[in-house]
Amino acid sequence: MPSTNYFYQCITLDEVKKLYRELCKVNHPDKGGDLETMQAINSQYSKAIKMIAAGQNLNSEDLEAEILSAEAYQAAVNKTVHLEGITLELVGSWLWITGNTRQHKDILKTEPAKFTWAKKKDDFSAWFFRTSEHKAPNKGSKKSLDDIRNKYGSQQITGKGFKSNFINA
Repeated sequence: MPSTNYFYQCITLDEVKKLYRELCKVNHPDKGGDLETMQAINSQYSKAIKMIAAGQNLNSEDLEAEILSAEAYQAAVNKTVHLEGITLELVGSWLWITGNTRQHKDILKTEPAKFTWAKKKDDFSAWFFRTSEHKAPNKGSKKSLDDIRNKYGSQQITGKGFKSNFINA
């Protein structure tokens, strides 16, 4: 296994998550990387989340929730990053999938990392993924996806890699 320590300079959970996304866009096997390197990154990512979260004086319940959340998002990205004809976008704490999703609906609506269908976001429909701690209190909101992007910023993952659009950082 590669001996590189990818997350040694990260101090916060946000830094670990950001670096993980950057490493995935280069090293994921579906993006031209190799499986061995990606497995090392995944292993180190989980350890870095645990270490940093523990250092932030989280109680054991909050620490476990942070670790599970990180692993859930990791599974969601790994499950969908290779799908043809879709755009995967991180908007705030939610992953959104738009584009030609009909052909992938059976994959999107199964565990692990089950996505939910959101009708009529803008002029099209989309799928979203979020963990239970990021449930929205206003279910069925009439906000457009552009409104949500403007409020939280977005990071798009397409077949050509990541495209950041941080409007409100």
